Formats: sequence, C-alpha cells, structure tokens
Amino acid sequence: MTKPITQVIIVGGGTAGWMSAASLGRYAQGKNLTITVIESSQLPTVGVGEATIPNIVEFNHSIGLDEIEFIKATQASFKLGIKFENWSQTSPAFFTLSLIMVYRSTRLISINTSTA
Repeated sequence: MTKPITQVIIVGGGTAGWMSAASLGRYAQGKNLTITVIESSQLPTVGVGEATIPNIVEFNHSIGLDEIEFIKATQASFKLGIKFENWSQTSPAFFTLSLIMVYRSTRLISINTSTA
C-alpha cells in the first residue's frame, strides 16, 4: 500500500506557482497536506501588476476567494479589457471587453490544509 502524499513543493512563484498552490490548497482542504511555494528572493516583483483574463472570476470562486476583500487587501484596480497581439495565426489581435482585475503581487509562505 502506498503512503498518502502529505507535502507538495511548488518550485517557482509567479502567477502560475501561486495560483497552483491556491487551487491545490482548496482541493486538499481538510486533508493532511502542506503546500510550499519556493520562489527566488533575487527576482524582483514586476511593478506593473498582474492582468487577468475574464475567467479569473471562475477561478476566484473555485478557490473560495472573497473578491471584495481581495481587492481591498491588494489595492486592486480594474480595466475594461486587454488587447492580445499575435494571439493566433488566424487573427492579428484579440481584445477582451470584460471587466478585469489588476492586482499587486502578494506572497504566502506555506499553506497547511490540515484541520488538526
């Protein structure tokens, strides 16, 4: 019989690393699992903030994020859309017309999903 996984280490922060940790943490809620993100202290945070595509709302809901509290805590702002140039071979550009959150990077050290 195999032992259950009790620790996950995600190497690399940034949007992908932290969103992966948040999603895995939500999925593993109530289980004995520690999730740790390792990121370089030598790489500076990009100062322009993060822009997201419209399905970020679904992701935020899937991890139980209170968007109003998130906006307050990260000093987020909104934009009405983003233009993606060279998005595909059939179209020179793609423009989203949805309301999109822009937020500053926040850092967590570790997520422990254990209820004990």
